[in-house]
Amino acid sequence: MYLTGPTVWLGQSVDTSSICSVHSELSRMPFLTSLGCAIRKPSLKRTHFTSDLKAKLGLAGPLMVDSGGFALMMNPRSGWTTRDVSNLIKNMSAEVFVSLDHPPSKRDTASERRRKIDLSVRNYRVLLERFPSKIIMPVIHGRSILELIDRFI
Repeated sequence: MYLTGPTVWLGQSVDTSSICSVHSELSRMPFLTSLGCAIRKPSLKRTHFTSDLKAKLGLAGPLMVDSGGFALMMNPRSGWTTRDVSNLIKNMSAEVFVSLDHPPSKRDTASERRRKIDLSVRNYRVLLERFPSKIIMPVIHGRSILELIDRFI
């Protein structure tokens, strides 16, 4: 599956009734959901984030599953790691999986932002190595392009 040009992804939490199951004309549209739902409500790991996620959501089109980095930042006590994300990715079928990112907060120092960039890159590499046949999309946050380039050159 290769999407060309700009693509609009419908997005929704899995713990609400899916807009696609109610509106069949949307079922073939690209759809985005997030493991953040399971970070906030752990029971969703076994009820929704399984091999039949697309069927549960009523989807026939491409699915992108975000890792929930922002939800994890807002709820660090959940204790999720790249391993938790990886274990869910292993059993799910989707066209794109978003790597576990570490978004910076407004209060982060430059060194803390660098640490989060490095963690995001490490998580991407771990997932890419574990799932060579799946599309893993990297997400790395920086306050400027120079801050990002500085980490890779």
